[in-house]
Amino acid sequence: MPEFNIHKDGQTYHLSSNITQEEINDARESGEERRAARLIERQAEQDRNVSLYREAAGPLLHELENQGYKVQQIADLYHMRLDYRPVIPILLRHLSAARYLPLAEDIVRTLSIPSEHKQVVPALLALIRQPPELYDPLRPADAPSPREHLREVAGIIIGNIAKKDHLEEFISIVEDDRYGTARCGLIEALGRIKDDRAINVLMNLLGDADPQVVAFAVRALGRQRAFNARQRLEIMVNHDNDQVRRDARAVLRKFDKLAK
Repeated sequence: MPEFNIHKDGQTYHLSSNITQEEINDARESGEERRAARLIERQAEQDRNVSLYREAAGPLLHELENQGYKVQQIADLYHMRLDYRPVIPILLRHLSAARYLPLAEDIVRTLSIPSEHKQVVPALLALIRQPPELYDPLRPADAPSPREHLREVAGIIIGNIAKKDHLEEFISIVEDDRYGTARCGLIEALGRIKDDRAINVLMNLLGDADPQVVAFAVRALGRQRAFNARQRLEIMVNHDNDQVRRDARAVLRKFDKLAK
């Protein structure tokens, strides 16, 4: 079976089972029944994930093959270092119809091509604003909802490829706490866009109720070399959240070095 990688909660899971019956038998013969049971459980989950992915991705994989891109999973387009820019419109069309979370996430991550930001970023912004209902029957019950997870991934990809073109839309989303941690990727984008409006928004986000958002804003101000934010950052050194305090101290040290 070819190797399948499914992205879940920011991690990559290799789903083509490297677990063999021989491994399971060895565990049993060694008296490691618990280990054997875990291997069997992992094997079953991997096989189920591959089956679900193949079923959901089948039409897209077939269309890609018709265009000359024969891959086992969407991420292969990236991992095989193919020039798949010509099929970006196909990926975007299938993204709008995808309902199986691992497939939708696979497509979103594969859209991380800076040169294609003009067609990719609007689609991802729309996904953040109104994510579809998604399913993943093997998703842990205590994990963030599939919609919120895909929102967050879309924000990360935007943060990787965004340019100034969509600054106003970025600002409208990061200032709206209804978008939760999906804002973090856009905050990263604001840290790279040289514009006074971006810096002003980042400074305002230092007062956000979500410490993760505050930490991203602190780091983004550091990337902006926003020396005019120094006084606000000094206040962040005493923030309730440990990560915010560490990030604020790191940015202030950076400013001190740059000032020498």
